[in-house]
Amino acid sequence: MKLQLKEADFTTSARISEAVNKRFASSAHADNSSLVTVTLPPAFTNRQIEFIAELERLAVEPDRVARVVVNERTGTVILGNEVRIAPVAIMHGNLTVEIQTRLIPVPTGPFNSGPGSVVPDVAVAAQADKSKNVLLKDGATVEELVKSLAAIGSTTRDVIAILESLRAAGALDAELDVI
Repeated sequence: MKLQLKEADFTTSARISEAVNKRFASSAHADNSSLVTVTLPPAFTNRQIEFIAELERLAVEPDRVARVVVNERTGTVILGNEVRIAPVAIMHGNLTVEIQTRLIPVPTGPFNSGPGSVVPDVAVAAQADKSKNVLLKDGATVEELVKSLAAIGSTTRDVIAILESLRAAGALDAELDVI
């Protein structure tokens, strides 16, 4: 049986294959970004419809493209959860924004034999006039950057210009839509 994804995505295709194999102990595999091949398990040999019904009940989280949407007219900024900004320094008018990342190794827990991981520690600083400056700790997300820029009195146009510059520099790990 072939499952065709409505929106092609390698991550989602692999997640579907993994969920089917976990639930049915069958041989499902992702052929490409839009097609998953599933072999009917022996328990469902004469019950294909029931198998398809069971497949429909599987919960699979589709991969989503990180996106930031800015409405210039209303000043609204809409963003997904945890959209991150790479290390970069920005000077916009009399406003300076600096983002620095330090990678911190994290060992695995006592009951886990897998390899450790690396967690980014990101610091963001913004400077305008002497009385207006911002320092973000514990990682730099777009949400924190936008809130900090609003707190020091940045206009919507300033925020949009900074986000567009971050995207152009490759420092914004998301698609930016200005409407």
